[in-house]
Amino acid sequence: MKIKKMFKNKKCTYSGFSPMNILFILSLLVVLNLICFKVNVKIDLTKNQLFSLTEDSENIIDNLEKKISIIALYKVGNEDRGIKEILNRYDKLSDNIEIKYLDTEYHPELKTKYQGTLDSGTIILDDGENYKIIKPSELVDYDYTTNQITSYDIESSISLAILNLISEEEYKIYQLQGENEDKLSSTITSYLENSNYKVENINLSKQNINKEENSLLLILSPKEDLEKEVCRKIEEYLMEGGRMIFIMDALNEPLSNFNELFNTFGVCLNNSLIVEGNTINYVSNSLYLLPNMQNESILKSLINKDLPIIFPIAEPIEDIGEKKDTLVIHPLLTTSDKSWSKESLISQDYNRAEEDKIGPFNIAVSVENLDYNSKVVILSSSQFLSDNLITYNNIGNLDFLMNCLNWTQDKDDAVYIKSKQVSKSYLNMNDNQTNIFSFLFLIIIPLGVIIVGIIVWTRRRNL
Repeated sequence: MKIKKMFKNKKCTYSGFSPMNILFILSLLVVLNLICFKVNVKIDLTKNQLFSLTEDSENIIDNLEKKISIIALYKVGNEDRGIKEILNRYDKLSDNIEIKYLDTEYHPELKTKYQGTLDSGTIILDDGENYKIIKPSELVDYDYTTNQITSYDIESSISLAILNLISEEEYKIYQLQGENEDKLSSTITSYLENSNYKVENINLSKQNINKEENSLLLILSPKEDLEKEVCRKIEEYLMEGGRMIFIMDALNEPLSNFNELFNTFGVCLNNSLIVEGNTINYVSNSLYLLPNMQNESILKSLINKDLPIIFPIAEPIEDIGEKKDTLVIHPLLTTSDKSWSKESLISQDYNRAEEDKIGPFNIAVSVENLDYNSKVVILSSSQFLSDNLITYNNIGNLDFLMNCLNWTQDKDDAVYIKSKQVSKSYLNMNDNQTNIFSFLFLIIIPLGVIIVGIIVWTRRRNL
């Protein structure tokens, strides 16, 4: 009876409950760990999902019909954990993906098979017939002033390389040079090459251009007017069914030969500066336009993904009114009806005046000539292609360019996977906030824990 009473005693009950509770929780944690290990559950808690694959990558892998080996070159035991985590995600998506980690020291035949420098950290994609080499410098963006990684390009490089391998067509961009034009940046050129677009320079003052399959002519931010002879060559090229993209900028002096060429498309450039008066249609300042996107095929993927386009320092593209019935003009990007245009590009006064034209204005259009089956895209700002805008995660500027290129080639919308920014969050506090948090965490919380502990100890002692 004494033993039975002892087990019914409150002290025994409470003293036994705590170890049993702890044992139950520990057992539960062990079971959960075993389940997670068995099914290999991992959750990416990074802000920009650095170690997860986007839906575009998953679609590429889902449509993979041939085997591709992804070979990561590392010294044994020195594999990059971040890259290994991402490669494992590819491996799980398809049986057609095989991941290998090889050391060139133990596999010297790799240097013979794959041409080029094979540094540690290089990734090779091989489908048995063709291969792509991704250099370590293409996998991350590095800020040498702070010695820190700013973004990861691992997924974009690998997925686009896979897409490049399985694609049967290559495309060529002839970039006009010799008339004081800009060149596409190395960042954009790299993305284009990963998407099977090869960029070549052409000087129409010295060379001719003929219509070729899967090709187009690009003119980027000309600072001088075209020569008449160059205009003639472009007109003949378009009459053969050529495809073109004009990316223009407002200049102090109008480019009359360019405008004569644009008149054949039914439009002209106004050579003025657009100021946006609607606060929801600009960012930072009223010259950095956040235009309305029209329901055109070029823009559907951006609209569906809710990706805005930032279009700085733009000029109006106007419809000349009289045009051939076989010309079809598609407005792509437009300003609001609260915008206006300033004819003086030098003036710093952007306030609306009586003589200013009132919007909305077209700032990007596509034109089809049904007589010749030619296609043209005209964009009125080159600054939307600045590196800080095309690499930003939540902006569709590069997607827009890729869609324009693909539209001229009668392709579907581009598959473009952005770099993933390494975000850093900082907690900034003034002296008063620092003192309050110090007092809270160093005195109040520890004192509260001690008081609760004393109360619990006292109550249990009196049971």
